[in-house]
Amino acid sequence: MINTCQLGDTLHSIEESQLFAAELLKDLDTGELLANQLDGIQLKVALHLIHMEVEELCGAAYQHDQVHEGCYKRWGTNPGSVKIRGERTPIKVPRVRNTEANKEQPLQTYKWLRKLSQNNRSGFPRASCLGSVSAITIG
Repeated sequence: MINTCQLGDTLHSIEESQLFAAELLKDLDTGELLANQLDGIQLKVALHLIHMEVEELCGAAYQHDQVHEGCYKRWGTNPGSVKIRGERTPIKVPRVRNTEANKEQPLQTYKWLRKLSQNNRSGFPRASCLGSVSAITIG
């Protein structure tokens, strides 16, 4: 038979275990929330890098001043994807047309991100020497 002291100790031990489990679950929820926020940030960084290159070639959208003597023009988008934590996220990849050569101008940023993807098929879940950008790969 259990005496009241043992019963009290057992109940106290169970309560501590439940509190520990609740804290652990709270930490897991916080970790997942943080991971989701980082995924969004990584997607924004990838899109920003691509759009910076487009602006460098074509100038700002709706700008009347010609950059590169008007050699490059925005030409719609193509479907593409960015791999974040091993999962593909669909994006619209801007197209740039070289009007002098009459052909599409490949975006070096998108090529660079694709090369990262080929080096590691599942993406880069942890930061490396490239920082947060390293978790972004093209799928």
